[in-house]
Amino acid sequence: MNSEINTEKEIKTEFAKGYVMLPAKFQIPVRDNIMKECGWKSIITFHQKRKGNVQISILEIPVIEKHFAEYNIDAWTGKYLS
Repeated sequence: MNSEINTEKEIKTEFAKGYVMLPAKFQIPVRDNIMKECGWKSIITFHQKRKGNVQISILEIPVIEKHFAEYNIDAWTGKYLS
């Protein structure tokens, strides 16, 4: 019944736009830090979540946002924060 209401969880399903905005030399360190903090064991899991093929949990959202904010990037839109 509430299928028309967009929740934060439904909107933020992938972070591919933010990832491509990271300078290449920072992509692997950001990937590794996100994987470590979220407990993701494989690079495949990272890329599946990055592309939106696997759902991101509500607890993983702030971890992802934090690492992209360090580079002034919105993880979900790929736009600069300021």
